[in-house]
Amino acid sequence: MAGVQRKLISEFTMLYEAITGVKDNIKMFRTVFEDLKLTMDSLQPLVKENVQHDISHQLEEKLKIFPKKMQDGVELVHKCSKLSVWSTYKKYRYIHKLIALEKYLRDLVDVLRIQAMIDAAKTWNSVNNAEATMVKEMTYRNREPELPYFTVGLDEPLKEVKKKLISEDKSVLVLTGAGGCGKTTLATTIYFDDQIKAFPANMSINVPVDLLREIVKHCRGHPLTILVVGRSLCGKPIEIWRNTLFKWSKGYSILDYENDLLFSVLQSSLEDLGKENSILLESFLDLTSFPDDQAIHVPVIFDIWAQLYDLCEDSMCNENLYKLTTRSLVDVVVRRNVEEDYSEHFVTQHDMLRSLAIHHTGHDPVLSKRLSIDIRGDTLPKWWTEVTEKMEKPKKVSLLSISTDEAFSTKWPIMQLPVAEVLVLNLRTKNYDLPKFIRDMHKTLKVLIVQNYGSVTAEISHFHWLSSLSNLKTIRLHRISVPSLSKNPTYLKSLQKISFFMCNISQAFGKDAIRISRALPLVVEISIDYCRDLLELQDDICNLVHLKKLSITNCHRLSSLPEKLGKLTNLEVLSLRACSDLVKLPSTIGNLKKLNFLDISHCFSIKELPEEIGALSSLRKLNMRECSRLQELPESFSDLQELEVVICDKYTKDLWELFTLRSTEIRVVKEQFDLQWLQRLQL
Repeated sequence: MAGVQRKLISEFTMLYEAITGVKDNIKMFRTVFEDLKLTMDSLQPLVKENVQHDISHQLEEKLKIFPKKMQDGVELVHKCSKLSVWSTYKKYRYIHKLIALEKYLRDLVDVLRIQAMIDAAKTWNSVNNAEATMVKEMTYRNREPELPYFTVGLDEPLKEVKKKLISEDKSVLVLTGAGGCGKTTLATTIYFDDQIKAFPANMSINVPVDLLREIVKHCRGHPLTILVVGRSLCGKPIEIWRNTLFKWSKGYSILDYENDLLFSVLQSSLEDLGKENSILLESFLDLTSFPDDQAIHVPVIFDIWAQLYDLCEDSMCNENLYKLTTRSLVDVVVRRNVEEDYSEHFVTQHDMLRSLAIHHTGHDPVLSKRLSIDIRGDTLPKWWTEVTEKMEKPKKVSLLSISTDEAFSTKWPIMQLPVAEVLVLNLRTKNYDLPKFIRDMHKTLKVLIVQNYGSVTAEISHFHWLSSLSNLKTIRLHRISVPSLSKNPTYLKSLQKISFFMCNISQAFGKDAIRISRALPLVVEISIDYCRDLLELQDDICNLVHLKKLSITNCHRLSSLPEKLGKLTNLEVLSLRACSDLVKLPSTIGNLKKLNFLDISHCFSIKELPEEIGALSSLRKLNMRECSRLQELPESFSDLQELEVVICDKYTKDLWELFTLRSTEIRVVKEQFDLQWLQRLQL
């Protein structure tokens, strides 16, 4: 281990402990520290893996800067922890330094990922016809690994590996395990074993760092993909490396390159994940319920996980998603960063990983936990026809997904699928009939998700059939024109959560529509996002006595709220983000004694807030950034004694200077958009 590596692991450990030790106690820097913690979590396995390998002189020079930056970072963290809330100048100076530190750490992530590419080429993993294929080091200088001095506790694994290599017909052998468990020591010991033959020693080549960086980029930073690609290119002329990169740039898939080996390694990794955390594996497999090449709205995923795995809180689902992200199994695209709100978040997945998930799910529709049926035109998949001919029924399906294309005539075949808890319908036609068999799912169906991926809003027929679903708890509609509920009366008496994304809803919930309190008597959460035809809410929404969360966001034509909104006495969250035509809040808002979060960000037309807002005795968080026409705040704001956080911009921040709320953090946030989501996302 080089001296710089020792310093790196030492300073990293000290910085990690410093950040985790004070993160929860620094309210002024909470957001920056959360970003730091996420970056450090991503960096931790890379640092630990790096110290197990020799490094080139070139890389050693690059790493020298980082231990000093981490040392300075520890000192900065301690200063932040002691800073008074009144030290405004130092606060902003420290914020800039923290942001710079986080950038250095992200640069280190990139450097170590390049090193991972080099280390991957050192990894042995191929054996054919009783002759072990061992890959020697690929570094910037020609050398081989040193024989370990001792291998305590590895005697039995060593015998088992040698047995597999020599006596079994193995073309691929992969070592997996937690960091630090001895994989490198075991592999190196095998390398020097007299019974194992190795590749010739002239395997080292000088690969330009820029080329390695491009290879890593095309592997999308996925560690196992880097490992397999590195093994495939190891020892080959530089022209082969360049030609491979050229093919990928012309649209060739990484799956076309060492496909079997890649699948084998990833499949092994997935099996290990299942042993470690079965819910996490199942959550990953659930993503196959959606069409390929389509981003998945994060709230949709959360609804599925909440039902199937009893992850009843968004924070629990978010932890699940975070674990999948840190394992590079999914990517999260953020259209706009909104705290504690995932309505602007989308999940994307590499085609290779989706194929792996489909393969892992299996092909037994009778015994599978999830079932995805892809109907082309009116033609069912062959395997489904065979199942129906044998008069078999799926016995264990909890998640059923049916995808139809533009040629689907909406003439549903007879299906007997009475046991599913979650039904996902993916459609592309302008007119769409709900399947008849949905009425047979009245005892078990709890979550219904209807998503339209076509170019225009889809008209839904037979919506009233949903009235027969006595246990239906959640409905989520995406780009659907919701029909009038009064023409064919629809009463969803058990429904607790309903969501509309880019839907037309005026027929169903306009002023002249059926009373919403009769149609949704037990609803707890309503989410309306990007619904352009929403001009006003019917007054009867104020009679939803069980409602806890009302989110109306990006509805730019909504100009007013019902004056009796204060009747929603159980309301805890009210989000009106980006309702740009909304002029004012009703004066009865002060009656919402349980309201703890109010979001009026990007409500550009609001000029003043009602004095009654000071009566919100439970309000803990207020988001009011980009309320550019707001000139002053009511004096009653001084009564908001429970208010912990105010999120604002540099303009609305000035409105708070007259108030002395000592326990309130005024958090100034710059508007951040990820403009690349337009390229990575298909909505």
